[in-house]
Amino acid sequence: PSDSDSVCAVGAVSNAGVIASFSSYGYPGKIKPNIVSVGLGTVIAGSNNQPVTGNGTSYSNPNVAGLIACLWQAFPTFTNMQILDAVYKSSDRYTMPTDRYGYGLPNFKTAYRLLKRQLNLTTYGPNWLVVAPNPFTSQITGTFVAQVNGNARIELLNASGQILFTKPFLTEIEEVYPFTFDALDALPGGTYQVKYSDSLSSRTVTIEKTLLAGQQWIRVSPGTLFSNNISVTFTAPETGTVAFRLLSVNGSKLAEKQLTVSQGQTQQISFSTTSFAKGVYYLQYVSKTQQQVVRLLKL
Repeated sequence: PSDSDSVCAVGAVSNAGVIASFSSYGYPGKIKPNIVSVGLGTVIAGSNNQPVTGNGTSYSNPNVAGLIACLWQAFPTFTNMQILDAVYKSSDRYTMPTDRYGYGLPNFKTAYRLLKRQLNLTTYGPNWLVVAPNPFTSQITGTFVAQVNGNARIELLNASGQILFTKPFLTEIEEVYPFTFDALDALPGGTYQVKYSDSLSSRTVTIEKTLLAGQQWIRVSPGTLFSNNISVTFTAPETGTVAFRLLSVNGSKLAEKQLTVSQGQTQQISFSTTSFAKGVYYLQYVSKTQQQVVRLLKL
């Protein structure tokens, strides 16, 4: 029966990987056995719960069967032939099989990663960095497929490329890792980036921040209802030159103040509005990357 194409025939080797003399072999042109496992000097359960050694493909075969069962349990949606294909491809003689060793000794960690990569491609396609929601308000969640064994990090950057938050990870290739950025209410609206990077690669997803109803990072004193002068307190969302403008209801610029700011810095400016007529006005914030507008009413 082990001659059948869809059957995995298992030969026996020693702990040193040397083929056992009693291990059956096939003939040129047919890969049998398919793989090998330890069947010479195999440690097995003996009487009185004491370990002993034994010889035979009757040991190498169930050894592999148990490992394949564990592998299949990790990927229950795959077929038996997909599981076997990964096992064969993981073996040390896969590119040069023989009629004594077949494809050789399988490496089940390699087989696991081969199947994990197939599953990731089916689940995520080429977009292995996933971020949601977009746009966001107070929280960002996401997942990424690790590209290396080692250190990786996820960063949240503003539109100027400044790093606002960093999350480090110790990763195993092809494993999927979740991440979350919380308490983002104080961030101003605009464009942000979530960036994955490791020693070999990087990837970036651009997302937008929207403000909740009534939420502003620009505060006007004495308030959006005013009589004379107004004072503006704001926390800079970026580093660079920005401008605050007072606009009439039809969009005409009545006053402007430009200043150089550093991201995260809180500053205050004021406008004299004693000569303004009663009515609706707009306070506009302008930078290279974003704009914000606050509606004002002079009483």
